[in-house]
Amino acid sequence: MKTYRKIYLVMILILLVGCDRFNELDSVGVLTPVESSDNSKSEQVNTYTNIKNDDILIRDEVYSDTSSENCDINIKYPQITILGKDTSYINYIIYNFVFDIIPLNNDNTGVTLDIDYKITIKNKYMISIIFNGYYFKEKMAYGTQINKSISIDLKKSKRMILEMTYNIDESFIELYIKNTKKQLAEITNDEYDYLDVFDSFCYSDEYCELYNVDLVDRISSYYTEDALIITIDIRYALGGYFETIIKYDQLMPFIKKDSLLYEVLSNRNTEEN
Repeated sequence: MKTYRKIYLVMILILLVGCDRFNELDSVGVLTPVESSDNSKSEQVNTYTNIKNDDILIRDEVYSDTSSENCDINIKYPQITILGKDTSYINYIIYNFVFDIIPLNNDNTGVTLDIDYKITIKNKYMISIIFNGYYFKEKMAYGTQINKSISIDLKKSKRMILEMTYNIDESFIELYIKNTKKQLAEITNDEYDYLDVFDSFCYSDEYCELYNVDLVDRISSYYTEDALIITIDIRYALGGYFETIIKYDQLMPFIKKDSLLYEVLSNRNTEEN
């Protein structure tokens, strides 16, 4: 049993270190998701959220496509304006992230895809965005729920990844497993063991092949005002994914002092005092 447990620790360590990675491209400008057709369109929805203290404006972008047979695609995602700052690369990161969740092409016959977003934290330092939705393609036995998230360092215009923010070691993994077990018990009355969650997640080669994803792509994270949330995809159980909440006070021993999150929390404590 100890060997079995160590295998899980190693696997989870690899996955947490690898998750949230992003190949930041050197290209300039914003790519188009697919070539436009007469019946597909990408439109700006002029709904602005004015954050007075941070001078951040959020603009909705909507991409729709019904050009192929039995095709219904609607993707909504945010684009950001910060007064006095060039945000083109931030928007480029968001754009490429959302269109990489379910890659599209010029023939999307039989595809149903609906994606919306929610911002869970935004301030002058960072922003976290969750993309939720549903994907189905003809001949698939089941559709799949979408739950992907991204966090961005607004100061450096780059994606925040766990490895750059935390010292991820065995103690960090133990904390993650402890919180996962506790939160699973709260919603399942101990009927669903946490090892079953990782079984469903770690040994789903069929899922990865069907949806053309790597195992590490099935884990992501985002932030709220008081916690880090780590999400893993789980097929056919718990609504398709499970979120583990880890409060900042639990994370303090692991946060790197040169990280953006350490700066955010330190400044918050200073302001409160």
